[in-house]
Amino acid sequence: MTMRRALLGLPVVVLAGASLAFAASKTITDKKGDAVKGHADLRSAAFSDTAHTLVFKITTFNTFKTKNAPCVSISKPMKHPPGDTFVVCGSGRIDNFAKGTTAGSAKVSRPDQSTIVYRIPRRILSGDKAIGWAIQVRDAACKPLCDQAPEGPGTHIIQRL
Repeated sequence: MTMRRALLGLPVVVLAGASLAFAASKTITDKKGDAVKGHADLRSAAFSDTAHTLVFKITTFNTFKTKNAPCVSISKPMKHPPGDTFVVCGSGRIDNFAKGTTAGSAKVSRPDQSTIVYRIPRRILSGDKAIGWAIQVRDAACKPLCDQAPEGPGTHIIQRL
């Protein structure tokens, strides 16, 4: 093999290795006006994944207070029983519904009054290779939810990590 041939093959190997490092991502949208009046009306949610963090950026059509922020529901689709495993809302506390405990906290930021970003430590997943996720606007006054994306009770996006 000549030196030129070896060097020409090198960028391909480097690029192939770099493509494996890119994170999974997904963006979903929700229709305007489908939320219970007086609550956050979901516009979109963007998910991205790094080696250590799950990032959810949620935007709404209207403004909301952090204490009434849309929540992230994370399920483990390959585990039983089905349903919420973790829920993270405006406080950043990661509630572990499966065990009835708290699994730590997420970093919460507010780029503007209609956006919230949750940075959730990936370690809560215990090595799982996929999650289910949904964005929910929760309030005791709404049964079952004030708004959700994707639509439908118990509906989650299945995301490979």
